[in-house]
This record gives sequence, structure tokens and C-alpha cells, in this order.
Amino acid sequence: MTRPKTIWITWERQRRSVTLAESLGATLYVLLERSDRISSRVLRYVYLLSRTVLVLARERPSVCCCQNPSIVLAVWLGLLRPVFRYRLVVDRHSNFNLEGHTGLKWRVFDVLSNLSIRLADLTIVTNEFLASKVRNSGGEAYVLQDKVPSLTQGAVDRLEGTRNIVFVCSFDEDETVDEALEAADGLDPSWRMYVTGNYKRHIARLPRLGNPPPTVRLTGFLSEAEYQSLLRSADAVLALTAHDHTLMCVAYEAVALGKPIVASDTSAMRSYFSRGFIFTENSPSAIGQSLRSAVERGRELEAEVVTLRRELESDWQKRFEGLLHKMYGGRID
Repeated sequence: MTRPKTIWITWERQRRSVTLAESLGATLYVLLERSDRISSRVLRYVYLLSRTVLVLARERPSVCCCQNPSIVLAVWLGLLRPVFRYRLVVDRHSNFNLEGHTGLKWRVFDVLSNLSIRLADLTIVTNEFLASKVRNSGGEAYVLQDKVPSLTQGAVDRLEGTRNIVFVCSFDEDETVDEALEAADGLDPSWRMYVTGNYKRHIARLPRLGNPPPTVRLTGFLSEAEYQSLLRSADAVLALTAHDHTLMCVAYEAVALGKPIVASDTSAMRSYFSRGFIFTENSPSAIGQSLRSAVERGRELEAEVVTLRRELESDWQKRFEGLLHKMYGGRID
């Protein structure tokens, strides 16, 4: 199949966008990387909106894909679609008002959310629950989970603890950080929990980050090679969310490296990651017990993850071929 000219626009770098763009043979434009020094939010939006138009004017794509978030980018590309005459495919992630928040901010978000769905030719999501939300809003949906990434950077290092847990964290509001820190405080004193991410920006909201337990090491920002090295060196990986319909990127990364994983017990995670995972409630005691179990069962879980990886790779390829048919096989008019 000869694919029409396809580009992928995102305002922030995210592994899923990079992987999907590469798989589609699409030219990837990560526009935020040139605007991170603009302090004013208004000026940053002006820059990003105008840069998006310039990319479209130069490339004149037949198909334009984008990542949502940003929801503003998804709406903007939808509004520009009749001008530049491309087909619009939006990779939506889980950027929905799943908790039913109210207030002016969320009313605006809901309006933009529904508008972005109706303006797109196709919206990609990671599970059937989110697909139903897209269809109920008047859009066409396709379910495609993340591709298990190829992680080739970094080496195994000797870490500080006798057992080492990596809690991959971006400090979003759905991540149960306080509970994880309290769980770490109850681990064997010789163990270490490495918490990734730029924690300094979140100390005001999460004061315990300013005085973490002695078993915790806050890594701050890591380069890609440093991040992969840390994951390779861990005895287990921790992934926590309070959102029920989210498939966390770190889960795919841990699968790629064959690591035992402790993850929040959500329907989305449990239905897709069927082996090699220990699912936990988000309470400190449950997290702590699950981490101890993951380390004790390490060899068993590692073998299960190897099997799981083969299954996920096969399933993803089938779903991706279905996406190609949706995008290029006459299903988008």
C-alpha cells in the first residue's frame, strides 16, 4: 500500500508519539522543544499555533496526525483541516474529564474535548472504554495500545540498595505519590526506592518530597540513557495511578526490559497486562506488601514478562495493521 504524505505534530515529546510516527513513516514535528524558553503562556501558545500553521503550509500533508494532549493543538488542527485539506488523526491518550470535574475550567475543557472529537476524522485511544466516549461524542474511534518500545540505551549499574525499586513518576495529580513514599518508609532499611521526575516543582503540593524517607532517592531529571540505565538496574518497577482507564507508559517500558512490575489495580491495566504484574491497591500497606512480593517472586515474574512481551507485540502488530486500513484504506473520506 502506498501511503499518502503523512506528518505528525506534537507540542511535547512523548515516547508513544515518536514510536507511532516512526511506524507510520510520518515526519515528526515536536514544536515545544523550541518554545521552552518562552515564559509567558500566552506567547507560548501564539508561538505554537503559528508554528503549526507554518509546518502545514510547508508540508501540505494528505494526512496529519497529532497528539492530544494538547487539546488546543487537536482543536486547532481540526479548524485548519478545511483550509489545508488533510485528513486528521488524533492520538487521544486518556485526556478526558473522567472524574466529572465541574467549574468554568472544566466546562471549557469539555466543550473543546467534544469539538476536537467531531473535527477529527479518527481518534485513537488505548482501550474500549475511551473508544465508547469518543463514539458517544460523535467521533470515530480506534483502539491501539502502546507499542512495546525498543530500549537500547544505558547499562546495568550497581545501585545503592540491597534491593532497588524504581517508581516512575511525573507527579501528575492522579499519581499516588504520598502513598508510595509512605510505603517506602516501611521497607527494609537496606532497600531503596528511586523516584524519577522533576520533583522540585511539586514540593509545595507534596511537602513530603522536601523530606523523603531514608529509603527514598529522588533522581530529578534524567537523560534518556540515565533513565533506561536506572530501569535496567532495578529489581522491580512501580507504576501508580488513581485513574481507572489509563495504561501507563512505564508499564510498556518495564515489559520491554523484562522487569517485574507493581501497578495500580485498575480495570484497564489488569485487562491488558495479564502476566508478570502484581496489582496493588493504592494504600501504603498494600504497595509495600506488593513490592516485597515482587522482589521475592522476581525470577518467576521475569519469565512471565518475557511471555507477555511476545503476546503484546503480536497483538499490537495486528491492531496497527487495522489502523493502517482505517487511515489509508478508504475508511476516512
